[in-house]
Amino acid sequence: MEDADKIRKMAYAAVLAALTGAGALISVPLGPVPFTLQTFFIMLAGFLLGAKWGFVSVTLYLLLGIAGLPVFSGGSAGAGVLLGPTGGYLIAFPFGAAVAGFLAEQGDGRSGVERMSLKAVGGVVASALILVVGTARLMQFFGMSAEVAFAVGALPFIIPSIIEIALAVSLSESLSRAGVVSASTGPRVRGVEERALYGVTLGAGLVASILIPWAHLTEEVPHEGETVDATAGVPGYFTGGELTLVDDDALVEVTATAPSVVTFGVAAAVLGVVGVALAVAAVKDINESYVAVGYGVVGVAAAGVTVVSYLDVSAWSLEVAHSVGYGVYLPALMGVGYVVLAAHSLRVVTASPKKTKTEVRRT
Repeated sequence: MEDADKIRKMAYAAVLAALTGAGALISVPLGPVPFTLQTFFIMLAGFLLGAKWGFVSVTLYLLLGIAGLPVFSGGSAGAGVLLGPTGGYLIAFPFGAAVAGFLAEQGDGRSGVERMSLKAVGGVVASALILVVGTARLMQFFGMSAEVAFAVGALPFIIPSIIEIALAVSLSESLSRAGVVSASTGPRVRGVEERALYGVTLGAGLVASILIPWAHLTEEVPHEGETVDATAGVPGYFTGGELTLVDDDALVEVTATAPSVVTFGVAAAVLGVVGVALAVAAVKDINESYVAVGYGVVGVAAAGVTVVSYLDVSAWSLEVAHSVGYGVYLPALMGVGYVVLAAHSLRVVTASPKKTKTEVRRT
């Protein structure tokens, strides 16, 4: 039995190593350090495989990259990447998976809430470890101060990491219930409660999107005989307004009418609150088919927030190249999740109409 479990964990370790590499190919620029889905798969490896095999899985991923497979951010490869400015994050990945896995293992035999709480704490500690080591490497490589390194290497990733951790916790619970090997055992969240858990997670992602910068504009302009970057807003922190570059020799003005963080952020946050309320209603014996329709409406509306904000970004000043921040896409990502959740909930409800009617009579 032990050999069979070991073989299963080896197989899952290989799969998660491949998925971590695939997550690196989904890269969104947030300054010198891009955002990828690697953290999500690293947490998932720890939650499913535990400390030992989670460490092995992510180490295998690093070895594949060192061997020359294009599995690092942006399709890069080779040992040189580990020695570069983002090498600190990569080196910390296996240890992050081990920390997440260790705390997940402590949930063995505990209730669902306790087990998921331990996983969430493990994810937060692991994410903090990765960001600290990565930021330290940026400081050393570029000679940055601690404040600047934190601003570019950690701060933009805090909210995305929290969302990734929440999704990894939810998915690990679903996979373990389906029979996939898990670092912890115990009563599983199932049925309408499981679907509500995803609804709450997606809603939290929408609410959190108000804290993520929407976009920034940059333009290369000649200044004192040299080409410099004039930026509207501070990339990663605040967007919009107008920038004026002034000195004794030249005056260069770049004006951008940025999409309102308040307008789009509040819209996304309100949709997130509605999504959470629908999830709570589902576990309070409200007809789940109505809840599913609500999920679908929230999902489509969230995608609409992304479309409108992106079109607004695209309408910025002529001849100014724009770089769209991760926050523009986040509502759409959460919206797609809600649409999928709506379709799944409707399928479950329609697949057992008799049971639903019986439950209605009892209530």
